[in-house]
Amino acid sequence: MEGVVRVALTHIKFSLRPVRFWYVRPLTPPGPTLLAAGGLVMEVGGMMTHGSVVAREYGIPAIVGVQQATERLKTGQG
Repeated sequence: MEGVVRVALTHIKFSLRPVRFWYVRPLTPPGPTLLAAGGLVMEVGGMMTHGSVVAREYGIPAIVGVQQATERLKTGQG
């Protein structure tokens, strides 16, 4: 899946309309916020952590355990 990167170090509000962006967080994002994302990248976590499980439930691809993801990726990258 392709999309634009959106890095969030803290909770931010997103429109709940479908948008295709990769949500990049250090930890698990709040559930409703994840609904607006097309994908999830987390620095902390594994296959059975909360972020991974919630992403699977929503049918969203998730990549977890990416060291320094919030530093390597920049908002707006596509």
